[in-house]
Amino acid sequence: MASTSRIPELSATIAANTAVLDDYLKTYNAPQPSFDVNGHASLIYPPDIDAAKEAIEEATQELNELVQSPRALLMGSANIFAARAFIFKFDIGELVQADGSISYEDLATSTGVNQGALEALLRLAIAHRIFAEPIAGRVAHSAASNFLREPSIATAGKAFADDYFPTSATIARALFEHPQANEPTQAAAAVLNCAGGKKSLYEILADHPQRAKVIRDTISLWKQLPGFSWNHLVIGFDWVVSPSAACAWMLEVDTEEQRSQSGPNSAICGGSYKIWPPALPATHQCRTKLISTSWSMISSSLSPRLLKAPQSSS
Repeated sequence: MASTSRIPELSATIAANTAVLDDYLKTYNAPQPSFDVNGHASLIYPPDIDAAKEAIEEATQELNELVQSPRALLMGSANIFAARAFIFKFDIGELVQADGSISYEDLATSTGVNQGALEALLRLAIAHRIFAEPIAGRVAHSAASNFLREPSIATAGKAFADDYFPTSATIARALFEHPQANEPTQAAAAVLNCAGGKKSLYEILADHPQRAKVIRDTISLWKQLPGFSWNHLVIGFDWVVSPSAACAWMLEVDTEEQRSQSGPNSAICGGSYKIWPPALPATHQCRTKLISTSWSMISSSLSPRLLKAPQSSS
C-alpha cells in the first residue's frame, strides 16, 4: 500500500496551474471558459499558459480516476459514444434552434425516433455537457453542441457515426479473427464492412467516393487540433540518431485547386491535405523515407507521386 497519498499532490498541481491560467485570463481580459452556448469557441493560449492548461487536464483526469474504484474504471459506460453517434447521425445539432429550444416530442417527430429512446440518449449527452435542458422537457444548445451547426463539424460527426465509432468497436473482433493482423484486408475497417478478406479499406472506399471524401475531410479537420500538430513529430522524434525509422505515408498534391491552397511543396498525409513542412528533413539533415500509397483508387482527381526528401550529406 502506498505510504503517501497522491491526492494532495494532484490537488496542489490543479490549484497551482489553475491560478496561472486564471491570472492570464484576468490580466488580458480574455474570455472565460464556459459551457454556456455563448461561451468562447476557440481558446488559444501561449506555450507557457497552454502547458498549465495541459497540467490541469492531466491532473484532474488522474484525480477523477484515482477516486473511483478499479471496477468502475474497468466497466465504465460506453453509452456516451452511442449518444454522440445518435446526435451526429440524426443531425440533432441542426434541429435544435440556435437561440431557442425544442421539445423532446418535436425532436422525436422530426427524426422519427421513439421519444423514450431519444430522451435517454440526449439526457446522457446533456450530462456530458453536450446540449442543455434549460426547462424540463426542452433541449437547447450548449457551447459544445453549438459547434454542430458548423458544416465541417457536422461532416466530421457523420464520419464518426458511420465509420470511426463502428470501426473502433470492431478492433477486438478483428484481432480475435486475425491475431497477426498483418494484412490490410484483416484490419477492423475491412472486417466491419464484410469484405470477406478480399478488400482493404482503400478498396472498399473506392466503391464509395462520397464516403471517402467525408473521411478525407475529417482527417483534414483533425490536423487543426493541437494534439495532431506537426510540432509533436518535430520535437518528439530523434531525427539525427534514428533517421531510417522516420516514415510518413504521403501523396503529392497534384490538382491546381489544392496547389493554390497548399503551395507547391505541400502533401497529403494519411488522406489529408497540406500538412507536410518541407523544411523538416533539411533542418534535421536526415534521410526520411516517404512511402506513396495509392489514394488514386479513391479519388481520381489526385495523381500520387513519391515525394523525395533531401538526402543527408553524411
